[in-house]
Amino acid sequence: MSNGATGVLVGVVHDLSRLATRAATRNANIDMDAARLIRGSAHEKMRVDGSAGHGIERAADRLGLRASEPDRVIPQVFEGVDPQTGLVLTFGSADVHSIPLRDFYGEFIGVGFPFKKAERFMSSDAEGWSLWARAEYRTSDVVYFRDRPGTPDPITGEPRWNYTNATKVPWDDGTLQAPVYAFAHGDPGKIAVGVWSGADVTPRTMIVDGPTYGRILAANEHFNRALTRSGDRPVVMMTCSAGHPSISAAKGTAQSLWEAGVERDVYAPKGVYGSTHKWRMGTRLEGSAISFRSETAEEQEFLKDPFVHYKAPRGDPAQAP
Repeated sequence: MSNGATGVLVGVVHDLSRLATRAATRNANIDMDAARLIRGSAHEKMRVDGSAGHGIERAADRLGLRASEPDRVIPQVFEGVDPQTGLVLTFGSADVHSIPLRDFYGEFIGVGFPFKKAERFMSSDAEGWSLWARAEYRTSDVVYFRDRPGTPDPITGEPRWNYTNATKVPWDDGTLQAPVYAFAHGDPGKIAVGVWSGADVTPRTMIVDGPTYGRILAANEHFNRALTRSGDRPVVMMTCSAGHPSISAAKGTAQSLWEAGVERDVYAPKGVYGSTHKWRMGTRLEGSAISFRSETAEEQEFLKDPFVHYKAPRGDPAQAP
């Protein structure tokens, strides 16, 4: 690793350590305040009608601890293509298979739309993305890496990767607050989601375009929980090639989000990226990371600026993509 990359990485570990300390202190204060408010509200409510439920809900509202804004999530109907049959099918927002992404402290930071099962040396989408999100040292909030194939494990044969050239991500604003992550598989023009249908024991894959994916996000409970907790932080689409210059699914996704009232900037990778939840930083720390390869001419070009950025219009139509 170059001296410059080493310096950036040392700064990253320092920043993440400060974030862990600050988050732990904040969560401890919230826990004490929550207990105090919930006890007080529940006691007051029980004196009136013997029920503490609504009092607890009001206390949680005052602390911002409610999972989401119920009025914001409105059921929707979408269209997608079944890749097995080529047929265009309709499905509802309640049919879409998704998982919440929580950080090390249990806070919502995004949503994942998994459908790949575990394979040799690879976790399932649901397990891998969840572990990635809740890593204590989630470096993707501040940097991305260039990855190179390393020497496989001599005993298990498990592939290893070398992560080099730590570079600041464009959504790092110095606050150390996570953006809203949205994980899904896809390519430049399409995104795949799992959909439950009838007596299916596993969700079937459905292919949707960028605008439809934006509507799916806007109607998703986990995504809205993350929005509620993230201030005005941007949405980061963790979908391979979603921001490709030739056909950008992310562009339509951003437009649909803004039309739904989600006025956040949107970032998406131009090419194929990798994510890991078990990257060892030195001998003691283990964290998660995102990385890009540079094996082809296109990948080398994208590595200079690997993310597309769509700025939310925020009332100015001229800023729309």
